[in-house]
Amino acid sequence: MGNHGVKSRHGFKSGYGLRWPPSCILLTDRDRDQVRELTQAQMKGCLEALRATFEGAEVIYRRENRIVIRWRPAAGGAPIIIKMWSRPGLGGRLRRFLRITSGNYEWRALRRLRRVNMSVPLALGFCPVVPDIAGYTDALFTADLGECQSATCYLKRLIRFSHEDQVYQLENVLIQMTEQLLDAGMLDVDHGLVNTVVQLSGTPVRLDFELARLVIWPQLFTKMYGQMLGRLILLHAFAVQPDNGRTTRFAQRLRERLRPPRKVLERTSNYVREYTREQFKNTGIDTHVILPWN
Repeated sequence: MGNHGVKSRHGFKSGYGLRWPPSCILLTDRDRDQVRELTQAQMKGCLEALRATFEGAEVIYRRENRIVIRWRPAAGGAPIIIKMWSRPGLGGRLRRFLRITSGNYEWRALRRLRRVNMSVPLALGFCPVVPDIAGYTDALFTADLGECQSATCYLKRLIRFSHEDQVYQLENVLIQMTEQLLDAGMLDVDHGLVNTVVQLSGTPVRLDFELARLVIWPQLFTKMYGQMLGRLILLHAFAVQPDNGRTTRFAQRLRERLRPPRKVLERTSNYVREYTREQFKNTGIDTHVILPWN
């Protein structure tokens, strides 16, 4: 199957739009090794093994109604990341029936975004957890990224040691990821450094797509589009402060690359202004973000 890429409306080459096997049983990873999705039987086996050892599971992240676990098969082999959500009751059953749970959204987003060659975890499978495990009702399986650090900490370290070329490269990747979301017809109001990690190889990877939505024509959804850009810019500002000029230059490059409509830029400005106003009101922290289009 060839993957020569198609020209996107934002001016870069991507693989989106190619014909993939209808079953999507076989996926091709970035290093061209073939990685098979898990079958229903394999996912059930993983969950049964996890159920038996849940108290001693290697928890990477736990918050509110979700948990992320690194699961190591007893027979050996590569570890797998299992992300689970707790959606009990009638409401959860209805959302599972309609396929609109957080896990459903993330599963579909990961598969779609890999088709535009965006750096995201390889999705291996998604299924309900029946019966639930400690109240968790939905499970998403992804390939393990290995040891990573947060992109926020990585960016701060690069700035501290004056690695300006690498700072510029990381910012370019963030801009490209934003462009790839748009080329996939998606918007994500949780987009930014906080949901990005950097592997030991130096490769940034975007995580957590629970709030990503397929809208087909992003420019028609000016509020959501503006909020996505606003959050990306704000999270950059928080990471590089007090050097606000960095964020102004980053926002300018973002605008030049994406060329969003004026209404989207206005929504972005409103979001940044309202967020920083609330931040000052609630915490006393006064973050100044100067946007180049204001």
